[in-house]
Amino acid sequence: MIGMASNQTSIYHSVPGGADLLGWFGQAPSFQDAQIPGLYLRRKGKSMLRLHGWINTGEVGRTGGS
Repeated sequence: MIGMASNQTSIYHSVPGGADLLGWFGQAPSFQDAQIPGLYLRRKGKSMLRLHGWINTGEVGRTGGS
């Protein structure tokens, strides 16, 4: 899955904010488990989509959580 996601990074460069998203996550993110806390659609002006996503590193913290 990671290899497939990294092959799809070019799409992020063609949409506004896509390169910033890649910079934030450090790779092409997979949003399969992401949550949508907000979606604001406007007829005029900018619409906004708020996502809560993360990259699973597989690391475990001192207390057993990530």
